[in-house]
Amino acid sequence: MTAVFLGAFALPAASAPRAIVPVRVAAPVIGPPASIASLGDSFNTGFDAGPAGQGDSPSLSWSTGNDPRVQSLYTRLLAIDPAIRGHRYLEARDGTKVGALARQMAQAAADHAQLITVQSGGNDICSARDPDSATSAPVFRAQVTQAIDVLRTRLPNARLLVTSITDEGRWNDGSVQIPGNGKKLSDGTVCDPKIDGNGKQDPTRRAEIQALEQADDAILAQVCATDVHCRYDDGAFFRLAYSPADVSVRDAFHPSIEGLARFAATAWQAGFAYADTGAPSVTAALAGSQVTLTARAPAGDRLAGIEYRTASGPYSRYRAPFTLAAGATATYRAVDRDGNISATWSLTVPSGA
Repeated sequence: MTAVFLGAFALPAASAPRAIVPVRVAAPVIGPPASIASLGDSFNTGFDAGPAGQGDSPSLSWSTGNDPRVQSLYTRLLAIDPAIRGHRYLEARDGTKVGALARQMAQAAADHAQLITVQSGGNDICSARDPDSATSAPVFRAQVTQAIDVLRTRLPNARLLVTSITDEGRWNDGSVQIPGNGKKLSDGTVCDPKIDGNGKQDPTRRAEIQALEQADDAILAQVCATDVHCRYDDGAFFRLAYSPADVSVRDAFHPSIEGLARFAATAWQAGFAYADTGAPSVTAALAGSQVTLTARAPAGDRLAGIEYRTASGPYSRYRAPFTLAAGATATYRAVDRDGNISATWSLTVPSGA
C-alpha cells in the first residue's frame, strides 16, 4: 500500500487551493551512503579488544572498523557499494559523555559523513559515584539536542543511527562469570553491581542501574524522533544479553571481538535498508498564504516525514500547514524510513496574496 503523509487543516471559507508552480532546487538523494562516521565512547573504539595490549583498536569498531571478524557497518556497506571504500571516520573517544557529541558531530561534518552512528550515554551514568552525580535528564536531553542541531546545520542530508545504552545488568551477568572480574566490577560507581559471595548482583542495584539507563534511552528515542533522518534502534542494544565470550579478556568493562561483532549485527538489523534506492515524492498546495505539504513513499516503503525551511537555516519537521508572508519562499522535501530524500522544491507566495 502506498504511504501518504498529509497535513490536514480547515480552509477559510474564502480560500481554496490554487495552482502554483514549484521550482525544483535539488535532485533526490538516494541509495547507500558513501561515507560513515562513528561517534560516542570506548564501546565503539575496539578498546581492549585487540591483540596489542591496552587501548583502542580502530579496525575493530563495530561501526567503522575494517576487521572481517567484526563485520562492521562499514564492511557491510562496502559489499553493497564500493564507493564507501576508505571513507570511514572514527570520532568516538574513550571516556566521553553525551556532552562531547556536538564536538564529534562537527568533526563528522568536516569529514562530510553521509551516515553517522552514535553509541553514547553509558559514561553519563557509570562514571558517577551516586545517582545524583549522573548527568541529569534535562542536561542529557539538551546535549543530545545540541548535537543533532549541529548535525542538521552542517550536514542536512546525513542519515543518523542512534543506539540505545547497553544494559549494564546484562553486561555484568556475562562479565562476572570470568574469574577475577567481580573485583574489577566493584569499582564504587553507580554501576557497581554489588556482587555477593555467590557471584550474584544485588537486585536492588541492578534495578537502579536499569532505571537510569531506560530513562536516558527514552530521551535518545524522543530527540531522535524529532529528526526525519534519524533512526533509533528501539532498544535493541539495551535488550542484548551477554556471555563471557562477549567480554574483553583484558578488562571487565569492554566488549571482545565477539561482542563487537554482536553490536555490528544488531546495528545493521536495527538500521536503515541501505540498498533501497526508491525516492519519496512531495507536493505542495497553497490556499491564500497557507501552505500544505503532502508526501508519498514508493509502494512497500514508509515515510519518515516532511521537512521545510523558510529561510537559510536548518530544516524543520513539518507537522501542520504553515503560513508564508507575501513574497516569502519555502523549501521542502520528503524523507523515507531508509533515509532516501525526495527532490527538493521551493514555492513563493505571490506578492499581494
